[in-house]
Amino acid sequence: MNFISDIKNPPEITAVSETKIDKKQTPFFQTKIYGYNFVHADSDQKAGGVGIYMKDNLQFQRRSDICNDLKDADSLWIETNIGGRQCVLRVIYRHPKYDCKGFTDDVSAILHYLSDKRLPYIICGDININRLQHTSSSSVNKYIEIYESYNCQQIITRPTRVTATSASLIDHFYATFDLEKVIPGILINDLSDHLPIFLLIKTNTAEIHDKKPVIKRDFTNFDSEMFLETNVP
Repeated sequence: MNFISDIKNPPEITAVSETKIDKKQTPFFQTKIYGYNFVHADSDQKAGGVGIYMKDNLQFQRRSDICNDLKDADSLWIETNIGGRQCVLRVIYRHPKYDCKGFTDDVSAILHYLSDKRLPYIICGDININRLQHTSSSSVNKYIEIYESYNCQQIITRPTRVTATSASLIDHFYATFDLEKVIPGILINDLSDHLPIFLLIKTNTAEIHDKKPVIKRDFTNFDSEMFLETNVP
């Protein structure tokens, strides 16, 4: 995970899908990164597992009350301040060998809960559902319609896994933030066979710091006659 620490302006939060951290064995990679806390949800299977790196100056809490136990996906919920407001963040890895109907039903229940509680959210991860197949697959189309029914759109729109013979969009980013305040993107990097995706969120703090100070004179107690007597010969 040196990739994170090598970035010139490292992210405050990094979500990782398919960590391959098994509940029964030691992680195959060094999970500690200086300046970050690492929280994770391990998998019962050889593949899978998810984690989130948080800068150690960020306060957060794990929201296990939101998470559903699914046999076809690993997920982790945290709550923290993102973009100047409290927000819940979910990172997911969906195991591709399972049918996506159960996963879609889970998404529907979760979005209903978040909407009912009026919780702003970000959902991301390796979903293993190719959104580019929305016109040819009814199950993919159903999955997309669930998010759209809650006025939540996929922010990443280009392929995130590209081979010599195929291109697929299986890494997703959903958020309830104002799209004018976010900058999404895809990194060209050979870190894995998936291209890393990112989301920059403009904060109110940054907007305040960008403004130049305005200096004004207060004439509330100004006495023009006294001024003339004092300054005019």
